[in-house]
Amino acid sequence: MMYTTNMKHHLSLVFVLLLSSCSSDVSLSPEEVLTNAIQTSQQLDSVSITLEGAGMFTKSDTESVDLHIDATGTLHNQDRELELELEGNGVYTVGDSETAIDGSIGLILLNNNEIYVNLHTFSSEPVDAVMPEELRDHIAEKWYLIKGKESPVTSQLSVDPDLLSAQTKVIAFEEDLGTVLINGDPNYHYRISVDPEKLAELK
Repeated sequence: MMYTTNMKHHLSLVFVLLLSSCSSDVSLSPEEVLTNAIQTSQQLDSVSITLEGAGMFTKSDTESVDLHIDATGTLHNQDRELELELEGNGVYTVGDSETAIDGSIGLILLNNNEIYVNLHTFSSEPVDAVMPEELRDHIAEKWYLIKGKESPVTSQLSVDPDLLSAQTKVIAFEEDLGTVLINGDPNYHYRISVDPEKLAELK
């Protein structure tokens, strides 16, 4: 359950971000690490992703969703194919009524213009408060194309200055957690926050 309209300032997202770059120089700034990570990602066959997030999605003054999400996945083909598995739980609020929700979905993004979704599990308490069981059982474990358009696929071999500028505005580095070893390689470890209003402005 996600709302993209009128999110206001009530939404706060906090992620633990692991970034690897070609340099072992620990004096690099977070912004330089981000730039190097983008450049490096364009040379990789695949990248494993692990994300944890929490946020309040507000549709109106009386309707909102408070969520905690864990995601794992893989990025393929120079950032053009993304596979994610997401698990989440939270509370859906309408007026004075609160509904506990829990579920998991699969997500595939292809060439930035096709999005496929597969509902694995969904439950709520009270039952049927958000989605009737009959509907859930009908659509579960099936892949659905929710966005698609024909457009040429272009390979971007250099860092887009506009992309870096947008990321700088959207992402704030809150804490430097040092470096960690993953498969023997040093990785930069940061805690970041995401500005929801600026994130919503990105096309």
